[in-house]
Amino acid sequence: DVDHGMSIRAVTATASPPRLVWLFVRSLVVAAVFGSALYAAIYVAQDMRHRSEQAAPATNIEAPAGIELLTHAASVDDLARLTGFRPVLPASLPAGTAPPPRLDATEPAADGSRTAEIRYAAARDADGAAAGPSLVISERRASAGDVASDAAVVAPASVSATVACGQLTAGVRLFFPPSTSDAAALDAGRGFVDALRASCDR
Repeated sequence: DVDHGMSIRAVTATASPPRLVWLFVRSLVVAAVFGSALYAAIYVAQDMRHRSEQAAPATNIEAPAGIELLTHAASVDDLARLTGFRPVLPASLPAGTAPPPRLDATEPAADGSRTAEIRYAAARDADGAAAGPSLVISERRASAGDVASDAAVVAPASVSATVACGQLTAGVRLFFPPSTSDAAALDAGRGFVDALRASCDR
């Protein structure tokens, strides 16, 4: 054997009782920290899931004065579910008014009733200008105080009417391009109101 003058010695700490107690306490602290973190993560996950499963509040949203909140409906059936009645769509539109309509429901009134808002945009010509009137029909369940009215010019190039539509009352408003004369707007408005009445009678 050749002695190179080197030796290796392993040093081990004495397993004294105070050292063992310290190691035990440190293990408990580490376990408590990790346990607390795991509990917090589980609590947050359960809380988020619980909130996502809760139904949306049934109370109305308060809008600033002059602003009306509407709930969009993808179809007439959806609009009927929102309002509680099946709205009447006109069988024909004024020249220059484009289908399809946008369907919305107003927020519930104090008695829970809602109004169906049926809106048609004006068609556009090659230059992008309005080719005819845009149109808004507001339908709600008829009440004793409702009064039907014929088409009338209520502002320049704007015509309004109230139509008794079966069990519903329909408020009609047509907005014509500014270049439209009141006489032409009134003539087209009367024609549309007559067509809507015919649709209501079906």
